[in-house]
Order: sequence, then C-alpha cells, then structure tokens
Amino acid sequence: MAETIVKKEEQEEHAKAPPAQPGPDQEPAPWRRTAAGDIHVSLESFPYHLCETTKEVLRSSAHLHLVCKKKFAAHVPSLSRLLRLYGPSGSEIYQETLAMALAKQFGATLLIFDPLPQPVDSSLAAADTTVTGATTADTDTRGILPIISRLVKFASEECKSGPLVVFLSDIFVNDIKKSIAGSVTMFSMLKDHLDKLPAGVLVIGSRVHEEEKSHSSHRYVPSKSKSKQEHKKETTKKKKKLGDLFPHQVTIRIPRDEDQVASWKHRLDQDAGTLRARRNNARIRSALELIGWSCSDLETNHRIEARMLSDESVSRVVGYAVMHHLESRKPDAGDVLSSDSIRHGFDLLEAIKRGDESPKKSLKDVVVTANVFEKKLLDDVVPPEELRVGFEDVGGLDDVKEALRESVILPLRRPELFSKGQLRNPCKRGILLFGPPGTGKTLLARAVAAEAGANLINLSTSSSRWQGDAERYARAAFALASKIAPSVVFVDEIDAMMSSSRGGSGEHKSSLRAFKNEFMMNWDRLDARQVLIVAASSKPYDLDEDVLRRFPRRLMVGLPDSSDREKILRVVLSEEELAPDVDLVAVANTTDGYSGGDLRELCVVAARCAIREVLEKERSSASSGSGGVGVRAFGMDDFRYAREHVGAASTSSGSAGDGKLGEWSNRYGEGGSRKKQVPSYFL
Repeated sequence: MAETIVKKEEQEEHAKAPPAQPGPDQEPAPWRRTAAGDIHVSLESFPYHLCETTKEVLRSSAHLHLVCKKKFAAHVPSLSRLLRLYGPSGSEIYQETLAMALAKQFGATLLIFDPLPQPVDSSLAAADTTVTGATTADTDTRGILPIISRLVKFASEECKSGPLVVFLSDIFVNDIKKSIAGSVTMFSMLKDHLDKLPAGVLVIGSRVHEEEKSHSSHRYVPSKSKSKQEHKKETTKKKKKLGDLFPHQVTIRIPRDEDQVASWKHRLDQDAGTLRARRNNARIRSALELIGWSCSDLETNHRIEARMLSDESVSRVVGYAVMHHLESRKPDAGDVLSSDSIRHGFDLLEAIKRGDESPKKSLKDVVVTANVFEKKLLDDVVPPEELRVGFEDVGGLDDVKEALRESVILPLRRPELFSKGQLRNPCKRGILLFGPPGTGKTLLARAVAAEAGANLINLSTSSSRWQGDAERYARAAFALASKIAPSVVFVDEIDAMMSSSRGGSGEHKSSLRAFKNEFMMNWDRLDARQVLIVAASSKPYDLDEDVLRRFPRRLMVGLPDSSDREKILRVVLSEEELAPDVDLVAVANTTDGYSGGDLRELCVVAARCAIREVLEKERSSASSGSGGVGVRAFGMDDFRYAREHVGAASTSSGSAGDGKLGEWSNRYGEGGSRKKQVPSYFL
C-alpha cells in the first residue's frame, strides 16, 4: 500500500485516528496533518511567483467551500470542491506550498497525502481489500478505494471542529487517472466515495506536466490483470478522464518577465531535486525497515537527488550499505547504519552502473553494414523505443488491430511458436493495408513495430534515393532487415513502386521492371519469422498480380464510421480540456467522410479558436498584470467553426473513388469474393 500499511486487526482503529505529524528530523509519512496555526506561509507572502488571476480563483473557490460550506451538483465545474491544480514539471512542491497557503488563509487544517513509493507486502495488501469488500478487489487494482474511504472517515471527524483542505500528490492523482481511464465501474465507485465527503472540505488534486515521468512502480497493491473478455467489455464503454472526477482545473501560469522566468525555473529545478531526495530517502528507509535496520541520520546528512531510484537500485544500495557497515565495524555491530554507509552503497551502485550500463549504443554502433546503401538506410531505421506510438493511439479500426496482433505481433514476439512447419505462421510473407489517404495506414505500421518490439525500416517513393539506385537500395533493405531483426519493413505507397501500369518511357519501364524483380527476389528469400513486410496503398487496384500473391492478408483501412470517428476524437482529445457542452457523438455524426487525419485537423482548428481569443484580449487589454490570460476550454462553437473551415480531404463516403476501393476489397481483400467461393469438391 502507498499509505502506511497496518495489520488487518489494526485497520479500523488506524482509520479513525488522525495521521501523525512528522517530527522535524523525520521523513514525512504518506498522511501529514498540519493545523493552520503551524503553517508559516500565506497567499499574501507566497514565496513563488503567483498569477493574480490564479490566486483569485483559488481564494474564491476556497471561500465557497471552507466558509460558505456549499455543496453543488457537478453541472458547473468551477463550483466543484474537487479541484485539479495543474502546473509545469517540477512544480509538485510549489503546489503543496500553495495548498498550505490556502489552508492558512482560511484557518483550515491541512491534510496531505503523498504516497512515497515503498515495497509492498502482498499478504498485507490483500488484507487491505477487506476495507471496501472483496467484490472491489478486481476493480480497484491500485488500492485507491481504501485510501479514499479512510479520507472520508477522517474528514467527517475533522470537519466537526473546522474546515479542511486535502492535498493529494501527483503520484496518487496519476494512479487515479489510470484507474478510471480503464474502468467505468471504478470511476463510479470512486465518485460515490468522494460524494460522501462532508461540507467544509476542499480537495486539491495535484497534476504536473507529464515530462519524463513514470509512476509504474508506485502501485499500492499488486496489479491484477483482467481477462480478455472483461477488458474488451470495459473498453467498449465510454472512457472516463480525470477531468470528469476533478472537473475544476486551475492552471499555474508562468511569469511574463524573462528574468522572472529564469528564476522561476531555477527554483522549480531545486524543488524537483528536493522531492527526489525526499522520496529516495523514504524508499531507502522503508527497505531498511523490512530487514529490521534503520539509519539514524539519513535525512540530515544524505541527499540523493540526481535521479529517482528504482526498486532494484534501492535494494542494492541498502545491501551494499549493510555490508559496508558490518565490514567496517566489530562483529557485534548494531543494526543502525550511518549515512556514510548509505553513501558508500550509492557510490558503489553508480560505479557499477558506469561500468555495466554504459550509454546505450545505437544501431549504427553495433550493426556492420556491407555497403554505402545499407549504411544510408540504417540512418533512417527507427528502434521500437523511439516510435512512441501504440494501438491505444489509433482510434477505431478494432478488427484491423486484432488481425495485426495475430499476424504480425505474435510471430515477431514469440517466433518459437512458429518454428515448426510452414502452415502455422499466420502471415508468411506480408500484409497489405489499403484504403483512402489519411485513414491511419502509416500510423498502424508504426504502432505494429512498436507493439512487437521491432525495428522499423521505412521505404517510401518520396525519397530521392530511389532514383537511379533503386535496385541496390532494395537489396540493401532486405539485407539490413535481417541484420537488425526482429524488424518490420514498411513500404509506403507500394502501388507507385510495384504498379502494373505500362506507362512511361522505355528506359523507365526497364528500370521499374528490374527494381520489381530485385525486390521480389529478395522478398522470397526472406526469413519471414523475424522480418515482416507491411505495405500501404491507396490504389491497390494498380498493383501487379505477382505482388498481390505475396500478400496473403490484405486489410481494408477504410474511412471511419460514426462510432469509429467518436473513438478517434476521444484519442485526439484525451489530454485536452473540453467545455461541458462538448458532445463528441454529435461531432462524429456531422463529419461523415472524414478520415482520421481530417478529424485531427478539425480538432487543431477548434483548439486554435481559444488561443486566438487570448491573443485578441491581450492586444486590446491595457492591463499590465503579472499573470498571463488563461486559455479557456474549447466548446461546441469551436467545433462548428472548425467544421466550416475543415472539409474531408479524403474521398467522401459513397463517392466513386471509395466505390472503386470497396469493389477491389470485395474481390481481393480479407473476406473478399475469392475467399468466399468454395470449390464443389469441398461440398
């Protein structure tokens, strides 16, 4: 658990008791309670730059809930007592300090929940699920509900004597975000718990810009994977966003003055180091407690702030520190370490990492190229970790994605399953993705390589290198693909390379024929278990018959229907702030014929409406306030404006071009007429 783990029989009593305040030389526990009289920072003497408009919004919201103690329905986000404070990377301590200042201003008790990562004992974590009942165990895989349940109980008692400000750290809020995004049930249960908070409570959830962050190791209980059917059932429902639970977002604005900006960033960098040191120290202390040891001066004499330590690194630091302690002292030395031993453990870890984990070598450093053509192609190879895209970034196309998982990802990830015989491999030679422009064929190819952990070689006719030396580059592409396997060779606009057209001059026709012969000859020699060809075409009917025979699977990536357009919009807008009047179903219904690319452009134009308003206000305003003007959430009027200015660049539904693709798909595509005709001797 991220909160202090207690034995099952102690849970009820522990939940009623207020969290203990840390001593001046102790690392703070996950729950920290501070009375208003013990807070020494205020809004009027705030130690950071604070935009006046942001201050006014926070003050008004706090007055509404801490003084007036009003509870409103969720229809007006700005009246919600669940406030989402959003700031730049490194602003965690800034936001915590701002919550302290608010509590001081209104004489409220401050309760901070900061789940410093610590090892989890599975038996104790399992016992904790009894707080909310066994039926929630599969839904609440991160152990969030017991924490919120404890918060509600404490708030109910605390509010009898005065108002309460609750600050939830970014780590915890991030896990809430992940939990509700994958489960509508979890969202409903969490909302029901938070609705039980009494009047006189203001809850502030911290969010920072997700830059080089990973909280994957900050789970509260061991994650339980759902069955495929359960997962599919959940994902078919409307996904919930953090803004649905914390509807009132207040953004921290950076200073306008350049000198202030430099000072601001320097302060946030210092805070980020302090936070890393605090959390690293907490994890080291927790690891020591698991083996019955401690460190008397960890916080006062030792700071590890260069980077966040992983669970493995913490374990190794503690192990090296204990060995150093026992080696440098008498055999009967006690079990209390000094910070010198911790420092020794950390230094030894860093020395080992410098030796064993030298900077990661690129493909250029490890692949031996045979000629200049392989070398030039190697420069354009994209490793899977640099693709930064997955199937979750592709809206809709569920059938196509499932076919790609079966035909591409599984053989590349688990080649041993297809090592015997030829019939087991679901896609021996290649896959053809065909459909109108802008429907996501290239995005799918990149997602396939990323999901399969394969290197991506992108071959496109738009590159000038194919002029003159096409045969040599074709030969080099296949040779290189085998050297860096597992790999995916993506041939974009393959119809331009492998067209059956007889047009062009005699020299051009001869060059094209020689290139096609070289390409297909190397294709036939390829080891299909480690290298796969994925091609894209908007004109599959122009492809040579010899080429088509090498694509046993031909998948139509067509224009999205209304349901898929809604899914695409939700993916594109997943991190955007939308006004309450936005109806994505309505937007999807009015964009017939739009491709995925068209829908993305529609959203970009809609988003710019709000930015344009800000620029116009700044030009017309005579105010010289220190804070910038906030960018509003964009609403349905913005989408209507965008709809008038962004048309469907792709072929409209039902047009002649779309009909030609559909006709070709019915004849040659997956499930086409060729596959539906059953010879009489099978009947």
